[in-house]
Amino acid sequence: MALTAAEVNGAKVRIEGGQAKAYKLFDGGGLYLHVTETGAKLWRYQFRLDGKQSIYSIGKYTDAGSNRVIMSLAAARDAHREAKKLVDAGTNPTSHRKSRIEAEKAAKVHSFTSVAREWLDWFRHGKSERHVTVTESRLNRVILPALGGYAVNDIKPQTLVDFAKAIESESGREMADRCLMVVGQVLRWAVSNGMAKQNVHAGLRPSEILKPARVVNFARLEEKDLPGLLRSIDVYSGTLARLAMKLMAYTLLRTGELINLRWSDVCVDCGDTDAPKITIPGERMKAGRDHVVPLSRQAAHICTLLKQYRKMTDSKSQYVFPGTQGAATMSNMTLLVMFKRMGYGKKMTGHGWRGVASTILNEKGFNRDWIELALAHVPQGVRHDYNKALYLDGRRKMLQWYADRLDTLAKQASQQEAHDPNLGVR
Repeated sequence: MALTAAEVNGAKVRIEGGQAKAYKLFDGGGLYLHVTETGAKLWRYQFRLDGKQSIYSIGKYTDAGSNRVIMSLAAARDAHREAKKLVDAGTNPTSHRKSRIEAEKAAKVHSFTSVAREWLDWFRHGKSERHVTVTESRLNRVILPALGGYAVNDIKPQTLVDFAKAIESESGREMADRCLMVVGQVLRWAVSNGMAKQNVHAGLRPSEILKPARVVNFARLEEKDLPGLLRSIDVYSGTLARLAMKLMAYTLLRTGELINLRWSDVCVDCGDTDAPKITIPGERMKAGRDHVVPLSRQAAHICTLLKQYRKMTDSKSQYVFPGTQGAATMSNMTLLVMFKRMGYGKKMTGHGWRGVASTILNEKGFNRDWIELALAHVPQGVRHDYNKALYLDGRRKMLQWYADRLDTLAKQASQQEAHDPNLGVR
């Protein structure tokens, strides 16, 4: 006969010959209540599979010495029915539960949150403090609240599409694009380290998910307007900012590449076998490849002056342009403020130097691949694994010509001032 709730509740420790004995109360279909010597009541399922008898532990009715019901008779019968279905299908319910628990543990270990945390620890090496801080902030504020609870293998392309569109709606396209890029980096790292089967981000294109990006044209001057700016830079009072601006103009580095430049990247006194150059490791470059910048005489001289400035200020920073008030590096606002103070606030930006150089060098007829590589772009048609020193000699001559051209333009301003004292410097 089937058990009743009263029988289950009233089952007590059985004493035989002065000793407590365990016993079973059967409910039917192999389900029974096992009462232990200590008084604990356990639900079990006795079954036969592949000719062998086995017992599946379903759960506890109560703990020993406790009257609190953990799994009622009705709940035990429900669990028994599910276990019996597995047995009828040829699956051992004990093995099935073990596999499910292991899968749940694996999913927890490889949740997007746990993987993202490990990725961030790996990512921070070789990156600027500012870059890591911004990335970590996006993870904590935007990405993990939305995706953190997923197992990396459960994230689908549509999951990321919905995520990106939600961010775009709330914070704009740029934030959505940047967050989607970080998610892709995490998933790619997860695949590389055996934590995910595939990077579902790889097949997505932000341009096909988000609204068209607004084209930003960075303010820049024409060549005829450069003499006044160059002269203003030469007489600017801030030493470190002035040297940073001049080095940017000569090397065509992006603002972020410049302010995160490290002394280990700079080779001025390289010996007879190597000419002066700057080498920025690929992990800090937009294209992910080492960027070699051959230094003109003018650029090498500025690097020498920066070394002297470092010694004079007794700086111990690894950065060529250290920050102030606890910041690791100079702020990108420093150069923008410098343009504003010189009267070029809405006319020129740090990025504008790259556009100016590209126009001048292309009009002069220099090899377009040289120009593209000088700007840290990958020229169309150049093989993916191009040599990081490709066209180095040609680029060195080109950048030397360009530095000489800037100096010539700066002298024009001085000559104009000599002839017309009313011109002055802004």
